[in-house]
Order: sequence, then C-alpha cells, then structure tokens
Amino acid sequence: MAFEIDGYQPETGVAWSVIVAGLATEILSGIEWADVHNLPLFPWHVAPKGHFVRIAADEISGRRFRAPYAGASGFHHTPPP
Repeated sequence: MAFEIDGYQPETGVAWSVIVAGLATEILSGIEWADVHNLPLFPWHVAPKGHFVRIAADEISGRRFRAPYAGASGFHHTPPP
C-alpha cells in the first residue's frame, strides 16, 4: 500500500509531499483499536471510521518544493501571463 500526504505553507509558498509504501494490515485487536482512537487525529470527514490500517513502512520518500502558483488556500490557480 502507498499513502501520500501533502501540505502547503501559503506564507512561504513552499509545498511538501511525503509517500510511505509498505505492507498494510487492518487493525483488529481490541487494545490496538482503543489505542488508535486515542491518537490525536483530526479527519476532514467526521463520519464514523469503521476500519483502520497500519502500514509497515518499507520505503519513505518526500520532497519540499516552491509552489508559486498555488493560491492562499493551497489550490492551484492559473499563473499570471
């Protein structure tokens, strides 16, 4: 499985992207399930989450780059002519 997370800092115009790849297994144990629910995670969608997976990372890669045409919200807009 691969998991990617991206971020953007509008104040600096710098963006970043990190990818973790490895074997994914579903968390089923009662103790681990409770541990997952106690993590400081803040999902965008607030619906109940019925499944959680753990990724045993075989590879982690990332990069930081300038994103001069990303708007203040981080969304792309057309560069000026």
